[in-house]
Formats: sequence, C-alpha cells, structure tokens
Amino acid sequence: MSIDSKEREVDAHGAFSNTQIGALQGVPFEDVKNVGMQLTNKAIDYIKSSEQYLGYEHALTNSFRASEAINPRQYKEASLNIG
Repeated sequence: MSIDSKEREVDAHGAFSNTQIGALQGVPFEDVKNVGMQLTNKAIDYIKSSEQYLGYEHALTNSFRASEAINPRQYKEASLNIG
C-alpha cells in the first residue's frame, strides 16, 4: 500500500467516524432530524465506496447499492440513535 493510499484511507476513516459520532451541538432542535439524515447519507456513500478506502467492501455495501435488506432510516437508527 502506498503512502498516498494509506493517507486517503486514514482521511476517509476520520470522515466516516465523524458521521458516526453525530455531534449535534449547536444544531437547532427542529433541524436535528435533517442533519442526522445528512450524516447518515454521507456514511452510506462511504460504505458504498469502501473498497477504494479499505481494499474490500463493507458488509452492507451490496445492501445499500441494491436498496434491499436495510434502508437508510434503519441504518440511522442502529448507528446514530442506538450506537
């Protein structure tokens, strides 16, 4: 693995982690749901392109690509709300 690809992996990992933390301080209460879905959709985009960052596909990649088995709201509930 080259240094550039390793740096890209670390950057992507950090960006993906930020979608999972869901820090919503300062977000008005009425916008929390929308911001949560924006974070969720960003995380799903990282999952769909996980092979370029990790060298293999995330377990949910095909489910999200096919829009079957799990939907974005279920993923949000499991990853952000439950944790």
